[in-house]
Amino acid sequence: MSASGSQALLSTLQEQVFESERENATSVVAKRIYFACTQVIEVINRLDFSNEQPSVMRALASIIVDKEDSHVILSAFRFGRDQSKARQILNQ
Repeated sequence: MSASGSQALLSTLQEQVFESERENATSVVAKRIYFACTQVIEVINRLDFSNEQPSVMRALASIIVDKEDSHVILSAFRFGRDQSKARQILNQ
């Protein structure tokens, strides 16, 4: 994904107040563009609450172009429980 596309998604996520709005925005973007692992991390880090991360990860997991580097995504999670959830989503 281009840097401008990534920034557009990040801006859109910042504008959305509710989790459901963020999920919808991510799903729409996921139908049109692809992400690198580092860009997925940027998106995850912009979320306010860790309970939002799994749904966003589900939307983005199938469009990650460099899945062989998914360990980078896992290392971005602070808690083992969150890493486990992310690993399950990435392995589906």
